[in-house]
Amino acid sequence: MSSTPASTPPPSSTPEGYNNPSNSSNLYLFTFLATLFVLLLISSTIIFRSYILRRRYQQRLQEALASGAILAPRSPGSHRKRFRTRPKFYNAWLESGGDSWDEMMPVSVQPVKSKRRRKQAVAAEAPAHRSAFDRVKRAFNFDRPGFDREPSSPPPDPTTPPPPSDNEKVSPVPPGMLQVAVLVSMPSPNRDQPISDEGEIPEVVFGVTRLHYRPEPSPPLV
Repeated sequence: MSSTPASTPPPSSTPEGYNNPSNSSNLYLFTFLATLFVLLLISSTIIFRSYILRRRYQQRLQEALASGAILAPRSPGSHRKRFRTRPKFYNAWLESGGDSWDEMMPVSVQPVKSKRRRKQAVAAEAPAHRSAFDRVKRAFNFDRPGFDREPSSPPPDPTTPPPPSDNEKVSPVPPGMLQVAVLVSMPSPNRDQPISDEGEIPEVVFGVTRLHYRPEPSPPLV
């Protein structure tokens, strides 16, 4: 029997830098830096675009306000400028008459009462407390022997008003403020002429205001 030796495969030649770990780490670093640069570029582009759009919108808004137009909100995806119509102003007029209370009858008139201050209330209550204190003091002084009391006049009643003099003038309403309520006919854009007696009743609202009032002096008594 003849035996033949087994042939061994020749060793394969591999490049020297294939299994070098430094090359793979450099590749990973380059990929990371490239990705980071792309993300920064995209974010800076978005920020710059929003800044430009905001500046353009502010400029268009200022131009619209200067020209008297109102800038309408733009629909998504639309690049056309849209402006709303300018509001219309209707003329209003005053009819003849209504200059006196006889021609313009108010619905209600009532005086506005001023609030009483706290100092005035305390000043009104002080005589009552003082008179009670004087009565208690006189009672204790009366029990002491050898004490001569001086005659004192009775304190005036704080609730009793002083009698009015003849020179004073009494008026039903004191001078001050009056709250007046009137009916106001509101203007309508569909009506170009004054309202007639047989026409449709317009929109009517209540108008309330406060006016200064001073009573006229009464004629002297003969």
